[in-house]
Amino acid sequence: MKIKLFSLIFFIFFSPFLQAGSDQEAFLRAAVQYKNHNWSGALMYYQAMQVNGPAVWYNKGNCFFYLKQYPDALVCWLRAQKEANSTLITASMRNIAHLNNLVNKPVASSLFDSLSSFIIRKTAAFSLCMIQLLLLGALYALWFVIRRYWMKKSFMSPHILLQFIFFIIGIGSLTTVYGIRYLHQTQSIAVVMQDNAQVFVGPSTNYQHSATLQSMDIVVLKQTINDWYKLSYEKNTGDKVIGWIQKDTITII
Repeated sequence: MKIKLFSLIFFIFFSPFLQAGSDQEAFLRAAVQYKNHNWSGALMYYQAMQVNGPAVWYNKGNCFFYLKQYPDALVCWLRAQKEANSTLITASMRNIAHLNNLVNKPVASSLFDSLSSFIIRKTAAFSLCMIQLLLLGALYALWFVIRRYWMKKSFMSPHILLQFIFFIIGIGSLTTVYGIRYLHQTQSIAVVMQDNAQVFVGPSTNYQHSATLQSMDIVVLKQTINDWYKLSYEKNTGDKVIGWIQKDTITII
C-alpha cells in the first residue's frame, strides 16, 4: 500500500518534469532534422511533443508546406499566431500570403482586415491585461481632467479642449486595439481541409444544400450541435456564406 502511494505521489509531482524533458528532447531532434531539410523527420518529432508553443506550430507549418500538405500548413501557421511575438506573427502572415499566391487562392480583404493585421503585429508584445490597464488609466486621467477644470469653469479654454481631444483620441485608439486583439484571441475559426465541402441550411444532410467551400477556406464558427458547426464565411466577391458544415471537413484553430 505504501509503495503504491509513493508511486502515485512520484507520478503526480515528477511527471510534468519528465514530460518537459521528453518534449525538449523531441524539439532538439526535430531541430536537427529541420536544419537538414528532412521535413518528414522533423515533423515526426514535432508531432510527438505534448506541448506546442508558437515556434513549434510555425516550424510544423513550414514542414507541411515543403511536403505540399498545404491545408495542414495553413492550420499550423494560424495556430502559431496565438500568443506569438511580433516577429513570428509577421512571418506567419507572410507565409500564408505566399501560400495563397502559390495556389492562386483569392482572399477577401478589407480595410478592417488590413488594420487588424497591422494592430496584431505591432501590439503582440502587449497582453490584453496590459492594454486594459492602459485603457483604464486613460479613462481615469480623462475623468480627472474633466473634474478638475469643470469645477474651475475653464473647461472651454483652447488649452483644455486640446487635452480633452487628445484623451478622446487616445481612448478611442486603445479601445480599437483592445477590441481587435480580443477578437483575434477569442474568435473561433477553422480551416476547410478538403475541396467541395458541403454547407447545409441546418445541422444535417437532410437539410437543403446552400453552398460549397474549398480547401483552405477560413471560416468563423458560430455554434455547434453534435458533429456539426454553424459557420460564417466571406467570399472574395463580398458575398457571405452562412450555414452548417460537418466536423470532419474542418480543423479548428
